[in-house]
Amino acid sequence: MAEVKSEPDIVKQEINENEIISEKIEVNIKQSTFQKQYSLIREMRENPDGPGYNAPVDTMGCQENAAKVEGSTPEEIEQQQKIYRYQTLISLMLSSQTKDQVTAAAMAKLKQHGCTIDQILETSTDTLEKLIYPASFYKRKAVYILKATKMLKDIYNGDVPKDVKEIMKLPGVGPKMAYLTMSCGWKEVVGIGVDTHVHRISNRLEWVHTKVAEQTRIALQEFLPKDEWDRVNYLLVGFGQTVCSPIGPKCNRCSLSKVEKLCPYYENNVKEKKTKKKSVKKEKKLKEEEEEDIEDLVPEEKLPKRRRKKIDPGVKTPTKKRKSTSNVSDDDDDSDYSPVKKTRKSIS
Repeated sequence: MAEVKSEPDIVKQEINENEIISEKIEVNIKQSTFQKQYSLIREMRENPDGPGYNAPVDTMGCQENAAKVEGSTPEEIEQQQKIYRYQTLISLMLSSQTKDQVTAAAMAKLKQHGCTIDQILETSTDTLEKLIYPASFYKRKAVYILKATKMLKDIYNGDVPKDVKEIMKLPGVGPKMAYLTMSCGWKEVVGIGVDTHVHRISNRLEWVHTKVAEQTRIALQEFLPKDEWDRVNYLLVGFGQTVCSPIGPKCNRCSLSKVEKLCPYYENNVKEKKTKKKSVKKEKKLKEEEEEDIEDLVPEEKLPKRRRKKIDPGVKTPTKKRKSTSNVSDDDDDSDYSPVKKTRKSIS
């Protein structure tokens, strides 16, 4: 199970990110390599037979958790659009460090309870905590949701603001949530929503060399065509959930690993380890063969005990015939050597 950061760690990370984001980001990517990688990822995600098809985000993403707009009059449509944007924002707030399956379940309970701005403002903190449990940091998120909802009611006329900077003023809302709220809620793409999957995969494929998600967003936007800004999150999140997972990535199912030098992570980590294992096995086999050759040349009694051949007590091993030292005829003597010593009758 992946280690979950404690709440103080999250606050500390936010402070460190602000310092790191100010660093200069160098983008040096080969477009030909990028195009091959991106094309294969898109094929794995969109092909029904692909390993990345039908990821959790496809059916339980933020836009899937919000109520659909089905009004018949302009007034109804406008009101439902506000609810849709609000529920999209709440879904994104819950999704932080939480699996899509858990977020979807929490949103289902919230919608059953009543998930509009007015209904949430009438909900107590304890009740809200129970509704969104077991989302990560559900206690803190419950507080953030109530504070953000009050701000939407008092400052933004009961609607999600149509501006990234204004959305980020809401408690518990970061850049990723703000950009995705704009693209999903307002249908306006003004930036790339970079979560842990997008950040990790972009660095594994060496599209970027960044330390935090916001750096990755800035770097990606420098070379990625704007008409792909909305799609890249959908592609990489699903790809990260199904194939390129943080721990134990399924490289054997990935199309990138089957093309020479197309996935730096596979070449430097997975493939190299496999080569080392094969090399160790080969060396061990050669060593065993050498020791067997030595055994053929050296008398068994001079070999170390661990290298001596084991004798099965149930099998008699033929040896040279021994000369009799008594008057007993050879017919009475043992023709085969046995490790069990026999008692001879004395001759009177």
